Amino acid sequence: MNITVIECNDYQLTVTQRDANGDERSISQPGFAYVTHSEVVFGESARLQAQLNPGSVYSHYWQRLGYQDIVSDNEQVRHFADLVYLQLQHLLSLIEPCEDVVLVVAPSFNAPQLSLLLGIMHSCQLNVLAMVNSAVLAMSSSERVGQQVWLDIGLHHSEYSQLVSSDQLTFERVDTYSEQGFYSLSVHLARWLNQLFIRQCRFDASLEAASEQRIYQQVASILSQSASSYDVNVGEREITIKQRQLNQQIDIFFNDIIAAVQRFYQQSGRKVAISERFFTLLSGSSCAAMLAPVPCALTYAQVLNQLDHLTKQSAPSKELSSKGTSSKETSSKEPSSNLIIELPVANATSITDGQAISHIVCNGHAYPLTEQPLFLSDVDEAQFSSSSDQRSVAVIKKTGLQWYLSCLKPGKASLARGQMSQGRALVCGDEITLDGSNIRFMLIKLHQEL
Repeated sequence: MNITVIECNDYQLTVTQRDANGDERSISQPGFAYVTHSEVVFGESARLQAQLNPGSVYSHYWQRLGYQDIVSDNEQVRHFADLVYLQLQHLLSLIEPCEDVVLVVAPSFNAPQLSLLLGIMHSCQLNVLAMVNSAVLAMSSSERVGQQVWLDIGLHHSEYSQLVSSDQLTFERVDTYSEQGFYSLSVHLARWLNQLFIRQCRFDASLEAASEQRIYQQVASILSQSASSYDVNVGEREITIKQRQLNQQIDIFFNDIIAAVQRFYQQSGRKVAISERFFTLLSGSSCAAMLAPVPCALTYAQVLNQLDHLTKQSAPSKELSSKGTSSKETSSKEPSSNLIIELPVANATSITDGQAISHIVCNGHAYPLTEQPLFLSDVDEAQFSSSSDQRSVAVIKKTGLQWYLSCLKPGKASLARGQMSQGRALVCGDEITLDGSNIRFMLIKLHQEL
């Protein structure tokens, strides 16, 4: 069965499907909408208007999915549900026609929101085979027994989900950290940078929309790059910040979440599973060693791996049925589905496509991997090199579609998942440690740069 997977959360809308050749195609859009009289623009283009036209840009409509009124002269848009409907329609227009879909939804969605979401899917002529809690799906291949934690980030909040695992993995609850999302972090960092401009350049960028937007654009760029320092400019004025300073600000902003991670780690001795997009932000934080990123590339494969269980558990539920959806006409048929919050623990889904690894993370820096070999060193400030020298202890090379780690100095490099041998194939989430040093590397894939 060729199905389409739709991931709905506060961070972005993602649609994934397989083409006739079996290759996966995934399209994502941030949850921003720029509404004018004649059109509605979604995604990155809308985000770039957030400071220039704040009264016309919306970013809470996934988090607060419902019938909250929007004051707009655009006839298509009357409330948040309309924006969800229109963005879904837009993404569906960019992929192959589909009917059967599996919804992967954030743990923070409540029953009325899920009911409304099902109605919107029905309005788009989609047949929802199953609707599954994203935390349960992400953790469904975990082999650990007992309490588990899944950490994810949205635009305006973060989610700390608690699960318990035996033969079955069961979702228990989610703690939501309001105003601790990616956009909220951008606001925090933009204000911090503006204070630096005021102190160092006697210039307040917040007084003009264009200069404020310029800072926000560079914040997004900084969070998607990896460097020891960053130059931030507004016109002819420029300041420089260090990665160390940025990591300190991230630690301050996510202080409550970091404290929760540390408590769980101290009590259980287990790492907290975390989405790749969140790990990218926290990879230089004080709790980085307590985190285990889960590749977003696994989502589609996990759905296929659990498809029989998903469809069996998706019998109609009166609690989540709804006749209405946005402002569009629907048929009299009631869309309905159970929200799946329990799955059997399945064998870990492997990624055979070496392209699933895109970056290597060290000390809060995420470096893109290229076709060229990458040499690793145990010398601080010189951990990476494109050429071998006397400091190099290991090398990462790409052969075909697969990345391999090889030791240049016996006994110097090891993988957290097992004893290192020459030519070990790498997968997303692998941790490389260089013996005799505190240097630690993590292999990840960025689904979409922040």
